[in-house]
Amino acid sequence: MNQQDQNIPYLLDQARFISNKSICPISNVPVGAAIQTDKGFIFVGHNIEISTGFVYCAEQVAVINMINYCSTNHLTTMRVLAIATYINRDDIEEPKRFSCGKCLQILSKFMYMNGVIAIGKVGEFELRELLPFPHK
Repeated sequence: MNQQDQNIPYLLDQARFISNKSICPISNVPVGAAIQTDKGFIFVGHNIEISTGFVYCAEQVAVINMINYCSTNHLTTMRVLAIATYINRDDIEEPKRFSCGKCLQILSKFMYMNGVIAIGKVGEFELRELLPFPHK
């Protein structure tokens, strides 16, 4: 599977669907994420808010689901081709729709730097555009 095999509309649909399962009593902002790997797998995640300061972003949960599914050996060769995020509220301003720095850093460990980050209702970006200097 190569970069051209990404299905961004499908990933956005999956992210929108999983956002309905969000646990977000603090922010009341349901977020979903869907990852597509170079092996053809798709993993989803939604945000989970336990308390203020104790939050799992949708992107983090999707990566954790990917890690839990894959064996250690398989994970070392698997890379994320694309991730789509979707915030299931129309009143959220564009800058607040982007993945946070922590999520971008986590993604940089598993994603090609030219991997696509599709942000629902905003557009598509390469990881290197949003995180030009990842911590190694």
